[in-house]
Amino acid sequence: MVSRRKIDVSEERRILAQMIMSTGFLAKLKDIADPKLFKSPYSQTVARWVWEFYEHTSEAPQRAIEDVYLKNRHTVHSEEDNELIAEFLKNLSEDWEKLSSKNIKYSVKTATEFFRLRSIEILKEQLDDEVTAKNPQAAEKLVAEYRRVDKPRGSGLSLLRNPQLVRAAFTVDHEYLFRYPKVWGEVVGTFKRGDFFGIMGPPKRGKSWYLLYTAIRAVLMGFKVVLYSLEMNEDPVIRRAWRGFTGLSERGGKVKIPIFVESDDEKKEWDVSSKSVKKKVLDLEAVEKDQNRYLRASRGGELRIHTFPAYSASVQDLEDHLTNLEYYDGFVADVIITDYADLFRAESNRMDYRHQLDNIWKGHRGMAQRREALVVTGTQTGRIAMERDAKASDVAEDMRKVAHVTGMMILNQNEREREAGVMRITVTAQREEKAFTREIVVLQQLEIGRPYIDCRLADTVNLSPFEVKKK
Repeated sequence: MVSRRKIDVSEERRILAQMIMSTGFLAKLKDIADPKLFKSPYSQTVARWVWEFYEHTSEAPQRAIEDVYLKNRHTVHSEEDNELIAEFLKNLSEDWEKLSSKNIKYSVKTATEFFRLRSIEILKEQLDDEVTAKNPQAAEKLVAEYRRVDKPRGSGLSLLRNPQLVRAAFTVDHEYLFRYPKVWGEVVGTFKRGDFFGIMGPPKRGKSWYLLYTAIRAVLMGFKVVLYSLEMNEDPVIRRAWRGFTGLSERGGKVKIPIFVESDDEKKEWDVSSKSVKKKVLDLEAVEKDQNRYLRASRGGELRIHTFPAYSASVQDLEDHLTNLEYYDGFVADVIITDYADLFRAESNRMDYRHQLDNIWKGHRGMAQRREALVVTGTQTGRIAMERDAKASDVAEDMRKVAHVTGMMILNQNEREREAGVMRITVTAQREEKAFTREIVVLQQLEIGRPYIDCRLADTVNLSPFEVKKK
């Protein structure tokens, strides 16, 4: 057998996997994903099968690709290609949820770039052959006939003549992702791809817990999440996250859980009380079993945790890391969480610190838009907010942070509220959706990793027992 030149096909494997899995992905690439643009012969073969299936059914083959292979494998004359196709489909079947991506728009964007570069690479190879053969006429013809690979833009789409596009519009995952529960979700609004959301509060007020809660909620809604911590090392983050998933205590025993009860106050609907609940201790022998249970419950969701020392990583380092996750692991993030933006290193230290922060926050916003992902980060308030409730103008160092986010919520909690498991949250920035400014009350118990247990609108809750008496 003739030895073939080794080809790096990791990127086209990801594209091929998406073509097999996603009808929406196929519909978006219909005019540009020519099978001939793939590097390897076996990828070209599978891509051709996918398009034939799509043309007959207007659907991606998904699990039916194995039947397609069994029906057509006799047409593959190379034994090596047959083995490579079988291996690819086997790996795809085993890692179906890992390789699938709900971030269709970003996946289409990166695939389009791949096919554009491949078309130029093929043209270059053809031109080199003609130049070597000293055939200028043929080379000029290649240049003249070259057709740029890209999604068509000028002609628009025909709403009444293209059933595939209509189907894709209803089958592609929408830009809307998820929301917080109950009235908390009504106040904050629905998170969307491209959003940049901030969580602000005084030091040690629970920002990291709410960032982690956001990550876990997104995972359990089926999204791929990556959390970068520049404030804590890996083990503390893992311990918090696992408690957040399980709702169990490291020590076990009775835990006081805050609850809402009907109020006797005519002006308020709810009082805050508590109940004692016996919690099991974390069972570290059952971690693998619990992981499998949460994997099934998340329907393809996954949480990756990465830690860096404070001020050691820039936004560009973060972008490079996300690209490596995508390239080597096939992990395309729907939600990116940083704990927190102010701890990133600026690309340049030749400017004032507040301008460095402004560039870091601009970088976060741009990353959300480029990657079609939700980006969430935290920030601290200034010193004055340690003595009273924080508001938007109390943001530390640079007020321009508020201008870069599409939404921001402020955490407020005095010592009495902390002891009772009460957190007050106010939304201070909102775009596109109706702007809510109402405060909510969230009940929490951090001993079992739960920054959220229940919530109500603040004006319906009697908080007088927790108010600090003024001297």
